[in-house]
Amino acid sequence: MRLVNSSFEFSTFLSSLFGAFLLYSLLSFELAFKRYPSLKAKARDRENIQTAWEVAVSNLIRWFEKPRNYDLAKKYFGRIPTEKDFPKDRPYTFEQILEYKPWLKDKT
Repeated sequence: MRLVNSSFEFSTFLSSLFGAFLLYSLLSFELAFKRYPSLKAKARDRENIQTAWEVAVSNLIRWFEKPRNYDLAKKYFGRIPTEKDFPKDRPYTFEQILEYKPWLKDKT
């Protein structure tokens, strides 16, 4: 499973950084779900996942708009990406999001 389109390839450094951030985020979710079991039910809601997807896309676009990230935007998209560069509807299920572990891809 890929979180972005096939033209978006990560360098080794970015891949490591992304993997570390993703692992931290997943561990944070697991802890929150243990502390607040009702949160997991709300997180599974399609509408909430859709909203989270839209916020993530918007944040990623803003990240690429920062001057220090412009070269990466140009490298991966040929320009600053827009919402049209990402699927409108969330492309992943709740389970796919929580099970995504790209750092294990070459380890299995």
